[in-house]
Amino acid sequence: MKLRSCTRCGENLVEQNGVLKCPYCGATYDQVDEAQKLEELLEAKKQELLANRRRVLWQETHRAHPSKKEILKAAQAVRDLVDDDELATFYVLIHQDDMAPLLRYLETKTVHPAVAEEVVNFATKSLDMKMTLPLKSFVERHFKGERYFQFMSAIEKEAEALEDGLYMTSIPRDVFLAYSSKDMPKVVDMADFLEGEGFTVFCALRNLRHGAGSAEFYLSGLHDAMKHCKAFVFLSSVNSRTTECDALKEEIPFVLDNLPNIKRVHYRLDDDGEPKMAASILLKEFDDGREWCRSKEDLVARLLAREKKRVVEEEEDEEEESSYPYHSEIDDDGFTVLHQNQEYVTTEYGTLQAYNGYAKKIRLGEDITCLGKQALKGSYTVEELDLGGVKILSPMCFNGAQFLEKIVGGHRLDTVGIGAFAGTPRLKSVDNPKTGVYKTLPNGMIMDPSRGRLLRYLGSAKKLTEDDFKDVEEIDPGAFAFNDSLESVRIPGHVQTIDKGAFAGCQYLRTVNLDKGILVIGKNAFAQCPNLTVYVNSPRDPNGWEIGYAGTARVVHDPV
Repeated sequence: MKLRSCTRCGENLVEQNGVLKCPYCGATYDQVDEAQKLEELLEAKKQELLANRRRVLWQETHRAHPSKKEILKAAQAVRDLVDDDELATFYVLIHQDDMAPLLRYLETKTVHPAVAEEVVNFATKSLDMKMTLPLKSFVERHFKGERYFQFMSAIEKEAEALEDGLYMTSIPRDVFLAYSSKDMPKVVDMADFLEGEGFTVFCALRNLRHGAGSAEFYLSGLHDAMKHCKAFVFLSSVNSRTTECDALKEEIPFVLDNLPNIKRVHYRLDDDGEPKMAASILLKEFDDGREWCRSKEDLVARLLAREKKRVVEEEEDEEEESSYPYHSEIDDDGFTVLHQNQEYVTTEYGTLQAYNGYAKKIRLGEDITCLGKQALKGSYTVEELDLGGVKILSPMCFNGAQFLEKIVGGHRLDTVGIGAFAGTPRLKSVDNPKTGVYKTLPNGMIMDPSRGRLLRYLGSAKKLTEDDFKDVEEIDPGAFAFNDSLESVRIPGHVQTIDKGAFAGCQYLRTVNLDKGILVIGKNAFAQCPNLTVYVNSPRDPNGWEIGYAGTARVVHDPV
């Protein structure tokens, strides 16, 4: 519909030489279609509405306790305006029972970087075993450098927890509840009651992730939880007083065989029926001569008796710990010295598990004998580390130390785990420890001479030949990762293993020659190398080479 009247005087317009003109006041107008103006106005309103709905979706997904129902509602509201909205589509797919569309999305979809980051963060927190490889593929398509390693590390960590069937099972608690699933309402009531009395409670219904793996994985999660609880309470009923119930079939035998010091309480939810012979014998051993209880007050009294004993023990431990002079300490070289029982330092049995302080230079005290997996991941300041009294570097212990540039010391070091130096993109210097457990060669390779392991490469050469690998039998995970110098590498057949991610992210790497004598190549060994061609001296990939070892690199089978 065209403009018909003058907007200044109201006279009807006439068309002259392709221009609309007012015969009364002389005003002229372009022949603009009013429908087009309306469409532009509606589009502007739509974009404003879309922005508001996307904001609501973001708020719902970032709540402390997000609601599936509200997320789906907000996502659908966005899709009502833009049916193929990338992020809203993801949130709808991840909350569906059918996982196939979600897996296809992760395996094939390429989205805006900001959307990709939201997808990875949410998917990692909601990880399912089937999602692991597609999600890694999604990360590989969208991220490079430090962000790539950060996301891959988070996925690996969550996947490990899933593979072990664990979810919050290693947190210390006061009470472990064993029960029959048929008594669920009474179990929930008991858990609520005990938490109301101030006890921390492990209840598989709430604290153990279902669907993480096989029954074996699920059971291992229960076992781990029992080990971290102070008391084991068996809620018996006509449903659970049978050896067909997991509580009697699996959990009580585990307690009797492996946890002799845990407090055991037999609480009867009902008076119906007596256990059969096999169950009766097992319960008699479990009760150990003590009467079962039916009163909640009696149950609390028994648990508090244990608690009083624990409080006394803790007070004694605190007195002992108070004699330790482990407070903030900076030595003459400017290193902050870390000890057990110190602020910002998390340790267990002499193992440094985390450091969350702010020092740039840290030295591990003589009472810390092991550096745990990803122990420095939580620190964004540590640039220099003195190993001090450490004897053991756990596998992947430095992974996530994004700002670590220099490692010194190690006068007691005797063990270096697989991939200990992986995930350290800024590492420039590693001193040779006095024990000789590893040494830095002139070409920049850090070697474990006793096993022929290449732990890390810190050199700047553009080309590495077979001579550079003459003493190498194994290449550790991430040994060359994100090197910004390498252009060409020839790896001889006496190198038996190239572990996962060994050359990942070497953006200038153009050619790699692999001998068929290499026995094992891990997944993503050459991933994120955009200009790479891998030449394999074999008509096909030998057995033991992981599918996907080359990432998206071109592979040429060229047997000599």
